[in-house]
Amino acid sequence: MELLLLLTENLLTQRKEDLVNFQMFHRLATKYYRDGQSLYASDPASSVLKVMPYAQYCRLAVNELQALMARSHIVIANFPAEPLTFDEEGLQALKSLDGTIKIRGDVVLAMLVALTDSISDHSASDTKEAHLNATLEQVLESSRNPRGPIISGGPISMPFGEIARSGMSSEIEAWFLTDRSGHVLYPSSSMRWGLCSTAGAHHWIRIESEGLGTFLDVRCGEMLVFIIFNSTRAHFCDVRDFLVNFDTKTAPDKFHVEAVNLTPGTRL
Repeated sequence: MELLLLLTENLLTQRKEDLVNFQMFHRLATKYYRDGQSLYASDPASSVLKVMPYAQYCRLAVNELQALMARSHIVIANFPAEPLTFDEEGLQALKSLDGTIKIRGDVVLAMLVALTDSISDHSASDTKEAHLNATLEQVLESSRNPRGPIISGGPISMPFGEIARSGMSSEIEAWFLTDRSGHVLYPSSSMRWGLCSTAGAHHWIRIESEGLGTFLDVRCGEMLVFIIFNSTRAHFCDVRDFLVNFDTKTAPDKFHVEAVNLTPGTRL
């Protein structure tokens, strides 16, 4: 399942709670630094991240790639993806500019009056998490406003997203095995998604395991990813660790945290 990400370079004020959470994850990630570097750079054998250039990735046999994916998150550098800009042309890679999407933002509600009439009854002093409908054109207009709110748009279904068989496309192989007739189209609208966010937007903890992984392509801007994992386990194969006494705003002591900053041309 793919997430295509476009991020702007504006950085606006965050809520104190979010900044505290970010600082906490940052401390946990840097706790395991060695010689001032992330584990994947200073001690690759101890890292949950396997970083490699695209040329090396292409040389891996399918069984080698699957073995890596069982115990590592693979970061592919120099991945051949066309970069996009956060403008009218770039955003249309996700959806038509006048198409409606769901947006989420930690915003002053009064700032969103230009995006929707549904919040006109709120006072200018109200600040909270808002879930609204908007168009990509309105998100773009907000990103160009120096006082525009931090907005996260999506997920946006991409029925014409990339479908390519490879050593990591287990969901495509499963689809071919399920539909042996070959008459039913692969459900790309349910498997290919895009996100469109202004800088400063965040998505807190989510689980990606038990059979269906996600690959991320950042096409514009940057995305800092924190990976939380149980250091006592050798494989990412059990979500139960995250269902017992796990606070979604913290990482218990048995979990380690690593971070990687994704830029255009990088696939996680």
